[in-house]
Amino acid sequence: MYDNNAICEWEVIMGLLQAVFICLGLSLDSFVLMMDKGATMRKLELKKAMLYSLVYSLAAEILLLIGYLISFIFTGFLTSKMKLFIAIILIFTIGVYIFFKSLKREESEERVDDSFNLKKCFKLAIFTNIDTLCLGIGFSFSKIEIIVSVLMIFVISFIVILIAQYIGYTQGAKHTRILGVSGGMLIIVFSIYLYSRIFGLI
Repeated sequence: MYDNNAICEWEVIMGLLQAVFICLGLSLDSFVLMMDKGATMRKLELKKAMLYSLVYSLAAEILLLIGYLISFIFTGFLTSKMKLFIAIILIFTIGVYIFFKSLKREESEERVDDSFNLKKCFKLAIFTNIDTLCLGIGFSFSKIEIIVSVLMIFVISFIVILIAQYIGYTQGAKHTRILGVSGGMLIIVFSIYLYSRIFGLI
C-alpha cells in the first residue's frame, strides 16, 4: 500500500540532484549525435560551436515546456500517486528507448559535411529531443518547479553539446554506441531505484 510518507519522500528524493542525473543520462544521446557532427566539420570556431549549442538548448527548452503544458491537462483528474507512477514510467520508458536506439546504432563514417548549419541543427535538435517532451511531463508530475527544470535543461544541454562538438572535431566520433547505451542504462537504473524507494521496495 502507498502512504503519505512515501509521497513526501518522493518530493525529497526527486529533487535537483536526482533530476540532474536523469538529464545527464538523457543528454548522452544528444552528445553522441553532436559528436558525430563535430567529426564532420571542416573547421569549428568557438562562435559557431556556441551558436549550435544555443540552438540545441533552446529546442530542448521548447519541448520541455510543451511537456509541462501537456501535463496541466491531466492535473485535475489524476491523484498524486498516479502522477508519481506515471512520472516513473515515463522516465523508465525514455531510458529503454535510448538504450535500444543506441544499441542498434552503427558507427558513422567521418566525412567533411559543409552543409550543416543552424537550420539543420535546430531540426536535428527537435527530432532528437522528443523524449525531452516526455521528460517535461514526468518532471511536472514529480512536482519539480518549471523554472528549475528550464534552467537545468538549458545549462546541461549547452555544456554537453559544446563539449561534444569539440571532442568530435578533435578526436573523432569514437565509442558513440557505448556512450548512448550508458545514458539509457543510467536513466533505467535510476527510475527503478526511484520506484523502489517511493513505493517501499527498499
